[in-house]
Amino acid sequence: MRIRGWLLPGLGLALLAACGDEGEVERRPPALELRVLDEGGRAVAGAEVSLHVMCAYCLEAKRRDAARSGEDGRVILDPGPPPGPEEWFVVAARAPGRGAVTLPLAEARRGIRLAPGHPVEGLVTDLRGRPLAGAWVSSPPFPPYAVSTRTDERGRFRLESLADDAWIRARAPGYAPLDISLSLYPVENRDLVFYLTPGRRVAGRVTDSAGRGVGGAMVELDQEVRSRYRADADGRFSIDRTLPDWEVVLTARAPGLISEPVTALCGGTGVVLPLYRPAAVEGRVRDGETGRPVRDFEIWKPAGKRLPGGRFRVEGLLPGRSRIEIRAGPLAGETEVDLREGETRRGVVVALFPAGWAGPEERAGEIPVRVRTLAAAGGPAAGAGIRLAGTERRTRSSAAGEAVLRLPPGPRELLFGGDFEAYAPARVRIDPRSQGEITVRLRRNPDLILEFRGTPAPPGTKVWLHRGGKVAERMIEGEEARLPASRTDLLDVLVEAKGYLPELLREVRIPDDGRIPVLLRRGPVIRGRCLGEGGHPLARVVAEIEELSSKARQETAGDGLFRVGPLRPGRYRLLVYARNVRSRRFEIEVGEKDVDLGDIALQAPSDLRILVVNRTDRPVAGAHVETSYLVAAKGLTDAAGRITLPGTEASDLLRVRADGYLDAWQEISVSPDRYREDVVVRLTRAARLLVRVVDGEGRPAPVLLPDREDLAAHRVGPGQLVLDGLPPGLLEIELSDREGRRGTLRTWIREGDDRVERVVLE
Repeated sequence: MRIRGWLLPGLGLALLAACGDEGEVERRPPALELRVLDEGGRAVAGAEVSLHVMCAYCLEAKRRDAARSGEDGRVILDPGPPPGPEEWFVVAARAPGRGAVTLPLAEARRGIRLAPGHPVEGLVTDLRGRPLAGAWVSSPPFPPYAVSTRTDERGRFRLESLADDAWIRARAPGYAPLDISLSLYPVENRDLVFYLTPGRRVAGRVTDSAGRGVGGAMVELDQEVRSRYRADADGRFSIDRTLPDWEVVLTARAPGLISEPVTALCGGTGVVLPLYRPAAVEGRVRDGETGRPVRDFEIWKPAGKRLPGGRFRVEGLLPGRSRIEIRAGPLAGETEVDLREGETRRGVVVALFPAGWAGPEERAGEIPVRVRTLAAAGGPAAGAGIRLAGTERRTRSSAAGEAVLRLPPGPRELLFGGDFEAYAPARVRIDPRSQGEITVRLRRNPDLILEFRGTPAPPGTKVWLHRGGKVAERMIEGEEARLPASRTDLLDVLVEAKGYLPELLREVRIPDDGRIPVLLRRGPVIRGRCLGEGGHPLARVVAEIEELSSKARQETAGDGLFRVGPLRPGRYRLLVYARNVRSRRFEIEVGEKDVDLGDIALQAPSDLRILVVNRTDRPVAGAHVETSYLVAAKGLTDAAGRITLPGTEASDLLRVRADGYLDAWQEISVSPDRYREDVVVRLTRAARLLVRVVDGEGRPAPVLLPDREDLAAHRVGPGQLVLDGLPPGLLEIELSDREGRRGTLRTWIREGDDRVERVVLE
């Protein structure tokens, strides 16, 4: 097989897999022709357009220098995208005086529309309101066409030509970056205020599997584009004062070594990033029904290479259990492999079955049955749902109305169709031992027609159909919607459209013509503006109706405005809350008109000082502390066992976790008018037992893990179990092995125990 030319970074492996056994990548993909238009559909000349490959955090791997549109708005990118899924590619475009846009390739093919840009002014300060000069402000936060500037000596900035929907990031040395998303249409100007919080650091060490430091390893951070840091000669690294208060995900890499992502709390200084020699798996793909090799397949997870003769190879796997998923048209299969560090496992076989039916593994003793589904008119019943009664095993018939099922021996019942599917429910009894093929005739469900009178259903309208515990959800739009629904019984219909009151039709009997009228009605809203102590608008403040929190809520943008509703007339409790402000509740009587609360002043709440100690009052450093009320705050204790959490409510619940200790929960109360004295949390050391399990002759027994959710148990060798995280008190566990022998572990656990117990199975 020959592979040549035009492989994008990160796509070579996927293109190689797509070529088949004798494939060849084209030397030059065909050109891509696009058109750039304004908001009125007129051509935009001189627009800069480029094609990009999506990565996890940014737009990278530009194919070539950007091309510019001509007088007719047309632009040609040559070469265009190589063969592969279009969702891998995006198109970025900008023009003078217009907002830059980034679109999926499929959407860009229908035309790139550039609206006039919007100016935005603002201020960047610290939490005390002091302006930050030289802070970097950009929109969007990533390339290729970011509009950026720095603040002046007063902390002020101005950005020009932003798109209607803007995502703006402010960052400054020593402070955590802050993002604000807002809509600029139809407003031409916004005065934003960015309050930056002091950044925190994360430090630790990159090690190999034996715990030795890996010098020069690269540590990558998920917070920002290209945030990479190199460890020193002993594998130690430090990322200083650029991180928010929350968690970050770190990964490390070094030549010939890989790691898995590690979640670390900002402020942690003892993070360990282990590196491993990668393992690999080689094997074959076979049809689970016939046993024949499958040559045309796709390695779904993780990425791998397809080899000639129905073989595959997956590399870069971590030690431990790895799952490999493979698909081939309507067939799917998977297998799990236990790997050692650096091992290459060969001879793995993945059997494929109809997706969603027999599952990834071949089920011993099951009998294949071919099912043909026919519509009442005699043609194939394509897409008919099929389920084995009493199980969750299900599939659908193909376009030809056929499906191959694997059934356990003995009489079984198959369920076809459903109340809200294209075909009406049907039941068929079958014995696979005597019936290798069956034909089932299905009747189509009639259409339920929802007629929207007065106002058509806007895009994104949701409809729920409910009958006897069965629920179906559909997305509709327009003046009329057709949904399949059997007419055997009464039906509940719920319609939810953005900007309109939910419409619930209870116990509807579908008429002969199937038409049900629906009237969408607007209702009053509650609106207001959230301001900080200095009178500045606050972003990221949540306003929600407590009784309808999942349906009636909104987060403020940079202008601090919120609009909750529409609502039905009645009495409601509105809750307004955010990080680093004290929440407020309002009892509101809603009538026929909107309720305007005006400006809502939100004050900074009291801080909470916490001291974490053990039972001998020694401080516990590195303990994870978090609150659970409304917007959680979290962090790590310092070397003195102390931490201060901002933004804590008048009452809250603390959770404290630390290695080697039991989790602690503690209710707290904070005075809103003064700095709270230390809250002391005492942790109890967890116990650990090594249990040696033997048979009556003293030989190690193949013990099974105890089936108890309150125990953390794992095997460490033949006949050996480790029980971690044990609280003080009496411990009693029933143990057994694969041969049915049983024994009981009964012992008294003291705080911090670390000892060996012996259990005999008889």
